[in-house]
Amino acid sequence: MRARWLGTWLPEGYTTSWYQAAWKEFQLGSVLWVTLEVVAPWCLLSILIGVPAAYVLARRDFAAKKLVVLLFLLPLIIPPIHLRQFRSATVMYQAHLAGTLAA
Repeated sequence: MRARWLGTWLPEGYTTSWYQAAWKEFQLGSVLWVTLEVVAPWCLLSILIGVPAAYVLARRDFAAKKLVVLLFLLPLIIPPIHLRQFRSATVMYQAHLAGTLAA
């Protein structure tokens, strides 16, 4: 029997059946597996690029070192909120809503 949770702020009792139902209904096992298949190679690639790059940047001096350090730090310097604002502004311009109340 499936419990219902309607009309109240909290369920009558806490149980894991909600998690089990969500796991089955949304096929979370396959979703997590695909996520791991995508994430694992990118993590490996990041390690293969990041560790030697960090070593070179820490131990060596070369002409474009300041530029390379800036490129590595740029995602930290520009907060993600600004990037979202640029994306939403682009969408508003494409939808011809820029400068309107709807935007």
